[in-house]
Parts: sequence; C-alpha cells; structure tokens
Amino acid sequence: EDKEALFNVVDTLKKSLLVFCPMLATMEIKKENLALAARGGFTNATDLADYLVQKG
Repeated sequence: EDKEALFNVVDTLKKSLLVFCPMLATMEIKKENLALAARGGFTNATDLADYLVQKG
C-alpha cells in the first residue's frame, strides 16, 4: 500500500528535476537585486500572496 505513494513521489521528483536542473544551469544571479530585496523587508511576501489569492 505505501509503496504506491513512494513511487508517485519518486516520479514527481524526477519530473521536477527535468525542469529544475536546466533552469539552474541558465539562471543568472544578480547580487545587487538580491541585496535590495533583502533590505526591502519582504519577509511576509508569502502571506501577502496568500491574501491576494484568497481575495481574488
């Protein structure tokens, strides 16, 4: 019974890595933008996004 869930997780992980690995290979990190964002106080950005989704 529990093996089916494990196989589903492994399948999902494999598919995620097919997308994620090429993305990392081409990702460009802009340190200046990271520093500005860190100073911007976006620690509750997820809460804001959740609120906006609920509000529609």
